[in-house]
Amino acid sequence: LTQLGEEKPLLQYLGQKIAEATSLVSFNGKSYDWPLLRTRFVMNRVEVPSLPPHFDLLHAARRVLKYRLAQTKLTILEREVLHFYRVGDIPGADIPERFFRFLRTGDGGLLTEVVEHNRHDIVTMSAFLGVLHGYVYMSAGEIDARVQLAVAQLKMRMQDSEAALMLLRAVCESEIDTSWKWDAFILGATILRRSGEFEEAEAWLRQAIGLNVIPALRQGQAHLMLAKLYEHQFASYTKALWHAKRATGTEPEGNLERRIERILAKKERAVSSPAREVR
Repeated sequence: LTQLGEEKPLLQYLGQKIAEATSLVSFNGKSYDWPLLRTRFVMNRVEVPSLPPHFDLLHAARRVLKYRLAQTKLTILEREVLHFYRVGDIPGADIPERFFRFLRTGDGGLLTEVVEHNRHDIVTMSAFLGVLHGYVYMSAGEIDARVQLAVAQLKMRMQDSEAALMLLRAVCESEIDTSWKWDAFILGATILRRSGEFEEAEAWLRQAIGLNVIPALRQGQAHLMLAKLYEHQFASYTKALWHAKRATGTEPEGNLERRIERILAKKERAVSSPAREVR
């Protein structure tokens, strides 16, 4: 854009390119770039193009790397995931001033570093897209256990329980921090319970409870899940009651008390009819 009057034809050209595209890949484009561009289309009275499927790498990075990285800025992904380090790169915050200075002076040399910065962004996005593909489709060789845990959560959302459980087993067998192992056991038990594999779900929950240095409230989550299993699937009311009493703080006020009262009533009925408590 060499002068502000060229914005409308530039937007028309962009709209044409979007119409020809089968998909769109961006980094924070859903929250920042596209809303800004849509506003410019409206202000210049240019028809706003309909977007093809839009894959925002920032959202994907946050989901897949949330346990491994505290931040998912593009430059951090470059260093921590791609092991690429920019040298002499112009900071993004300096680019607007550089561009407006170019508009005032017409000195194209002012944009050399900007073009190089943008080129690095695009190459990084392409490379990171490949890495994400390797993570999600488990074709990237050795994968950090923290990434495996996050991908397992994605696989669960994709209703691919088999792949999710395979990843979660790897996490549980790794040297990963205990708190993340806890998450893996709970997620695995949830998947197994939903698929009707109640005995294996029970085993996963027992392993979760056996982990050390887990806060009482999180321990209570596993106790509550076990209480539900023993009450509804195994009709083992003695065990259900034991775990329900250790699930403090996991349900809205009054719910846990009612659960305990219900289990006690079932237990009393089972005592009078011993065949009812089958486990």
